[in-house]
Amino acid sequence: MIFSNGMYLNQMGTNKNQQNLLVCWSNLLAGASPDNDCSLPKRKKQMAKELRYSLTTSADRRTTTPTLYVCVAYKGSSTGRKYFIVQGLISPDFTHWNKAKQRFNSGTYTATDNNPKLEELCELCDKLLENSAITSPKKFVEALERNEAPPAETLGDFLRELIDDWKSGKNNKLPSKAYQPYINLLHKLETEKDAEYKEKVCDLINVPIDKVDNKCFIQFHYFVLSLSDKEGRSNYLNIMKLFKQVHKKAFELEKNDTVLRFPYSKHAPYKKKKKKKRSALTTEQYAKFVELDVKTLPKSGTLTYELMQLYKDYCIFLYEMFSRPVDVTRAHSNDIVTINRKKFLSYIPTKKKNNTQDEDGKTVCAPITDTAMKIINKYKGKSSQGYIFPFSMNEYEWDMTNAEDWNKWNNRKQRVQEMINSWLRNKVAQVIGVDFPLTLYIFRHSTFTHACMAKGMDRDSIIDIAKKGGSSLKMIDKHYYSNTVAI
Repeated sequence: MIFSNGMYLNQMGTNKNQQNLLVCWSNLLAGASPDNDCSLPKRKKQMAKELRYSLTTSADRRTTTPTLYVCVAYKGSSTGRKYFIVQGLISPDFTHWNKAKQRFNSGTYTATDNNPKLEELCELCDKLLENSAITSPKKFVEALERNEAPPAETLGDFLRELIDDWKSGKNNKLPSKAYQPYINLLHKLETEKDAEYKEKVCDLINVPIDKVDNKCFIQFHYFVLSLSDKEGRSNYLNIMKLFKQVHKKAFELEKNDTVLRFPYSKHAPYKKKKKKKRSALTTEQYAKFVELDVKTLPKSGTLTYELMQLYKDYCIFLYEMFSRPVDVTRAHSNDIVTINRKKFLSYIPTKKKNNTQDEDGKTVCAPITDTAMKIINKYKGKSSQGYIFPFSMNEYEWDMTNAEDWNKWNNRKQRVQEMINSWLRNKVAQVIGVDFPLTLYIFRHSTFTHACMAKGMDRDSIIDIAKKGGSSLKMIDKHYYSNTVAI
């Protein structure tokens, strides 16, 4: 590195064991995350480790030539410290070095020649200490090499990092679509950057993540309120909650120590909630679907009768097994287990794969009905990779822990489900007398609704339905049981 006044810094390597110890120590300090709500934690778990630097002449005792070093380390620890040799000093006389003042003793030629250069060096080091992007001795010295402080990590940068973590399956997570809400928040912040409203003080997306505080949170509140209902105002509570969740993640990663106290829920725009009723087929409509002869439907393009029959069997299997479409698509012959001479489909729902509960708590073990077993046997051996349904995407061996593989699989899965939904809307709905958009999820809603409508249904049976469908009792009670129990 070259300073404008001619002073040089060169990196000097550190002991590899020290670096390994630093990694281990950092992992230990990470600890457990705070509780799941977004309220102020009762006690701070662990503050970010502070960096310190000093000028020293005793970094390497093997050298016979007096040398000045920049030593960077975590406060109170020598683990992982880094050294740089300071070059470019003019005839330094280290007999005049003052360890306490970190300068050459005044009144000497060596002080006159070199102390101004050390002032410049220390000024840069002080700026690096204040930069939230500098989190380790290594990053500190890399910035010194460039003779500049790297830009501080902003709220936008942090949000993009979270999105990449979910997409790539980092931090002990499997690749997932959980990043989509964060993308929506990122788009809102990008919109806020170009927006004009009375309370705006700064572009929130460019605020350093360690500076995101309650004032920023209040400004975001005013921004969301400035939007139309279509642009996001009607979704005020969810958007504000997501902003606070992102802030909490920064706190957990020790990138922010501020507190968001603004009671946003009390300032939500009033809007009378309309109770959402989940569409479902009547038992008569579902019976018509089961009895439907696909050969009576018009073919078009690549939509053959064989493919339409596969789509139909897929929907019936989904209904019989209380499953989500994504889990039916990836259902595999290896998921079939025998317990007490009965066949079950045992799998971890895609929606729950990154839940923190143990594997047994996430696993669904649903009894395979006779109708579902007939469908399994019908397509047995038709998928070279052993999947229950022989879609073309299931002719590949996918590694679901690999981000690239998972994203390719997810894109193709989306395409398959879009084609089935198109077939249901455009070819099937009118035939079976449905006057609302018919999609794959309607079959999941329908099987829950029909089960809850069954005579003699009690609360214990509702729990059984929830387990069979990999759902929760609260969800079944809210959307199905409470709406059908009076029927």
